[in-house]
Amino acid sequence: LEAEAIRLGIKIIPLDQADKIPNQADGKSPLHTIGAAIATFTRDDLNLIFHGYVVKALAQPILCGLPFMDRNKIVQHISRDLMMVQGRSVMEDPPIYPENTFSMVQEVNTKVDPLSLIE
Repeated sequence: LEAEAIRLGIKIIPLDQADKIPNQADGKSPLHTIGAAIATFTRDDLNLIFHGYVVKALAQPILCGLPFMDRNKIVQHISRDLMMVQGRSVMEDPPIYPENTFSMVQEVNTKVDPLSLIE
């Protein structure tokens, strides 16, 4: 979202002619794309690299999809509400229905084998 990029001080890079303009979830309706953004977000000792498009209007200020998850080695185990980041951090995933959640758990720097999460 353009307003969020400005709020965070992230430079909006003009689109290149080779850039593929993203569409909405229906795969047809175009988004009002004004540029691209590249940023690194840091929490504790984790660096998360973001590279995405900046649009005028969106329901959420930032959407990070599968390319973001792949680039940053993020694995979700949705049925257990867990998220692993870079193979060493385990956090409770943000709840789908936050009003039904009483606590949030975060364990940082815990070594977990991603295969151990598969039943």
